[in-house]
Amino acid sequence: MRRVPDRGSSRWWRRRVRAALTERLALKGTAVLLALVLWFIVSIREPAEQVVAVRFLPTIESGLVLRDPAPPIHALVRGSGRDLLKLYSTPPAMRFNIAGDAGDSLVLALRPPDVDLPPGVSAVVRDVQPRRLTLVLVRRRAGRAAPAAPTGRP
Repeated sequence: MRRVPDRGSSRWWRRRVRAALTERLALKGTAVLLALVLWFIVSIREPAEQVVAVRFLPTIESGLVLRDPAPPIHALVRGSGRDLLKLYSTPPAMRFNIAGDAGDSLVLALRPPDVDLPPGVSAVVRDVQPRRLTLVLVRRRAGRAAPAAPTGRP
């Protein structure tokens, strides 16, 4: 007669757990990989919201320069996961024209419609942070030449 293992013994449980973790690893790995691929495909099509960095690209007329670089700008964007992934390789941009008659400082109100999304991205910008941007402008002095680079000769 065949002996039936005692299911209450700890040795039997240890063998079952060890077998579950070590047998048929290729099949288990394939199942996990297929589950991850399926999850990725489904999640990339679902609408999502993401905060992305926005490039600030001012067009400044000659005679003016920015004293300090602009602080980081972020936008809350809603779209498919595929479109949001595209924004990491080609971030959105904000373009402003700054006229030569601007004062020493300029306060810009940043709004979601001011954010230009790259071509091929069908997403919606919901919010922009910060909402106001203060730029300090410095006038270049006329006739001031750039310092000469050293030639290396004594």
